[in-house]
Amino acid sequence: MSKTSIFAPLKHRPYRMLFTGQLFSDLGTWLDMLALGILVAYTWNMGPAELAALTIVMGLPWVVIGPFAAVWADRLPRKGLMIFCDLLRMLIVLGFVVAPNLYVLLALVFFKELFSAMFDPARQGAIRTLVPEEVLLQASSLSQLSLNVTKVAAPVFGGIIIAASSPSFVFILEAVLFLFSMMFISRLPHMPKAMAEEAAEPGTAKRESVFWKHFKEGLRFIGENRVLATAIILMAVRFFLIFLYDGLLVLWGKEVGLPEEYFGVLLGAVGFGTVLGTLAVGQWNFWSPKPIQMMAVTGAISGIGILILALGSYQVIPSHPALWVTLFFFVGFIGAGSAVPYGYVLQKETPSAIIGRVTGAANSISNLSMFAAPALGAVVAEWIGTGGVFAIAGTGTVLTGLFALLAVRKAEAKREYAGKVDGLHG
Repeated sequence: MSKTSIFAPLKHRPYRMLFTGQLFSDLGTWLDMLALGILVAYTWNMGPAELAALTIVMGLPWVVIGPFAAVWADRLPRKGLMIFCDLLRMLIVLGFVVAPNLYVLLALVFFKELFSAMFDPARQGAIRTLVPEEVLLQASSLSQLSLNVTKVAAPVFGGIIIAASSPSFVFILEAVLFLFSMMFISRLPHMPKAMAEEAAEPGTAKRESVFWKHFKEGLRFIGENRVLATAIILMAVRFFLIFLYDGLLVLWGKEVGLPEEYFGVLLGAVGFGTVLGTLAVGQWNFWSPKPIQMMAVTGAISGIGILILALGSYQVIPSHPALWVTLFFFVGFIGAGSAVPYGYVLQKETPSAIIGRVTGAANSISNLSMFAAPALGAVVAEWIGTGGVFAIAGTGTVLTGLFALLAVRKAEAKREYAGKVDGLHG
């Protein structure tokens, strides 16, 4: 178990600037989640179809364009690219304020998410470049902490602002956050391009062939690295199973008899559990030699929590608000046991020169799995009920973790056997 504090990377000024810039960027990324929905549904009096379109446009760049955009995160200077993405996102969210209709708003949202999908791989690459190897795990954990905290806190903060003012004020504040992000990232030291330019040859065709070569290198690296591929697949399956039931939480709450005012408490419990779990997993990193096993075990345990939610839906266990708040906290806390090791694997297993492309491909795989899950969950709920969806998700989460654990142990046994055979013949 490492005695290095999770906050140790902040002693290094370059990482401190990067982390602060990321914190402001993450706040800006998530601040408008509620405000955009309020603008469409309440200000413009639109319905489910328009809200669905907004959700799709938010995710589309990460799935379709993110892996291609991530190539540029490895081809361009990372500091300049992050500043460029912050600048354009700042201008785009100011455009939200004056957007005259849904079509313009959707176009602006699309481009904001596109530049977010470019910012993230560049940030991952900057961590790999700036942080000493001995505190890479802690730096990755802090980065995950920023994401987890802002994903929960920023929409809530946005909702408070809307209640006191309007969505437009949220968008203006969001622009200020991206400005602050730019200010801190501009104080980073110069980081050279991750990839040296290939020998320049005239003609667009050559440039395109180089681009596709670099794009395929990222995918090939994932396919050839068993640990990295396993971590990405595990997280993609986990995200799919989470989003299978995520949209049904309101129906689940009605079935267990929770008053509507408890939903905010439940979400807060998940967020608080995730934050504490991230701090704990980042600090007590006994798992660092075997991150896949950590992901598998915590995944299986969190699946048990989801199965208990299914039992509540079927009225098998007595329903009490304190029980559900505690359980949601537990699921969030244990969930960090997968998220933090996953981020560490991305950093540890990937060379700096290609981490942008690997991150972009991993984000695309995860977001693609999330795209299909909510619609499938709704269809299955119509067929076997809300509790059935939670039961499927919980069982799938447990089995995925157990299968991954057995697969890793089998691979370790093979390596040990091969080592013994080599020793006999040596």
